[in-house]
Amino acid sequence: MTPRMPVFVAAVVVSAALALTGCVPEPAVDPSGSPSASDGTPTAPVTDPAPLPSGSAAATIGVTPSPPPTTPSTPSPAPSTPAPLTPGEATRAVLPACGDLLPLSTVHALFSDAAERIEVGGSAADHMPGPLAKRTMRDALQSNMCTWAVPYSDGGFTVITAELTRSARDGLISGLRSAASYTERRLDGAVSFSTETETELGTSTIVYVFQGNVWITVDGTLSLSTAREFASSALDAVRVANA
Repeated sequence: MTPRMPVFVAAVVVSAALALTGCVPEPAVDPSGSPSASDGTPTAPVTDPAPLPSGSAAATIGVTPSPPPTTPSTPSPAPSTPAPLTPGEATRAVLPACGDLLPLSTVHALFSDAAERIEVGGSAADHMPGPLAKRTMRDALQSNMCTWAVPYSDGGFTVITAELTRSARDGLISGLRSAASYTERRLDGAVSFSTETETELGTSTIVYVFQGNVWITVDGTLSLSTAREFASSALDAVRVANA
């Protein structure tokens, strides 16, 4: 016959528990064999603890094991990863504000002490000369237009900064190089084009400068040297903003 090891182990566990609690006396047992309270009121029958597997740590030291830990609830799913930015958004350039692009002190020094920054209507594309420039500006990723003028006069100029896609920039540069009316001449190390025309208001000059994918336009009643100085100042501001 197989020995009843579980019963023996359970007895060891009960004995150890009583030893740890200071040997609490057993309740009185009535003649029927059922345990009862000292005042004679019957108590619920005592159920022996479940047998422990032989060789377990709890069985070895004679201590009733703690109940197994509860399984943690399933965590909520993490937020979904946002969609990646488009190539244009991932490398978006910084276009300086008008006051940073050309400080009023620079405008006064190179153009006129009476010049003020003014607001003009229309979009940046509306102020570009020629169909290629208008189309390229209309498709720009972003643009910023700033205009300065002498009140109650025909003197003034506009500086426009725009961010282009690489293909649009390359197409525009290629078109300017093939245009007889534009002269290519580097400005502070950047690709630059310029053209001058005589109008009833005087000399009108356009200077384009390219810094990375940023296209800078200076257009107004300016001499070529003054227009290039304004373009150089705007180029410095763009470089600082995107350093």
